[in-house]
Amino acid sequence: MTEKGARATPVLSPQALNILDAVCVLYFAASGQLSLLVEILTAANYRILLPTEVLEEVRAKASRKRWTIKALDHYLNCDADARIVEIPEITAADAEATTLLAQVRSRHPNVVSGSTGINSSEDLGECVVVTHSILARRRGMLAVVSIDDLKGQKLAERHQVTYFTIETQLGSGAQTTPQARTCSPQTRAVNHGHFRACAG
Repeated sequence: MTEKGARATPVLSPQALNILDAVCVLYFAASGQLSLLVEILTAANYRILLPTEVLEEVRAKASRKRWTIKALDHYLNCDADARIVEIPEITAADAEATTLLAQVRSRHPNVVSGSTGINSSEDLGECVVVTHSILARRRGMLAVVSIDDLKGQKLAERHQVTYFTIETQLGSGAQTTPQARTCSPQTRAVNHGHFRACAG
């Protein structure tokens, strides 16, 4: 796996980490296809992680939009191999993570451009998933992030973090999972466009 920000979809062994950002989770959960995301990533031998900060963002946005995301609770609470594992919130007790998160946030395109402050809660989820990926890399683990926001992708590239998009995941899943093969490119495009319109 290259460490440069990219849209490649390697199948990694030993088990690598896939750290989810809010938009990817909301897209699949709100469209009733979270099982598809879990199936794709599990088939590619990823351990699926969801930071607490991102989970809170997902719940807040789903509540505002009145989207049902019950499937997310199922995958967070089940004991099966195909599940989503919550990562505890980054706190001041972890000096390395706190310092790194501040550095990552300072390089987010919205902060660099001055459109948001470094301590703003906006874009926090993207910064957190990139931070966890860097921490994993420091510990010798393979980690990618699932991030669909263009500025979030730019942030990942700035830190040489490999990222997946929704289309990357669906495209790679079509090669390995029956459920993804039944989801045509046209269906993906319609669902994705509808989601973008609703989420905007």
